[in-house]
Amino acid sequence: MRLKAGVLDITLMTGTMDIPKGVPRPVVKGSSPVVQEILQRVSLVEVVQEFVPLTKRGRTWWGLCPFHSEKTPSFTVSEEKRFYYCFGCQ
Repeated sequence: MRLKAGVLDITLMTGTMDIPKGVPRPVVKGSSPVVQEILQRVSLVEVVQEFVPLTKRGRTWWGLCPFHSEKTPSFTVSEEKRFYYCFGCQ
């Protein structure tokens, strides 16, 4: 997977891909099968780490928010729940 100029370049492969145990298969209502396939194969942590260094604390990954300036990490990424959240952007 590569991220270039803000565009996610993902090559979908035919066949099946082994998804590690414990990583949920996200379901987005009303999305196409292609979108579902992308969501199943992409690691949210890997995508975010292309832009922001993250540190794992427990189950959550923490880093500086890419959307505003800060000195203390308030940006979290949850691989389990498949979402990110910034406590400073509230």
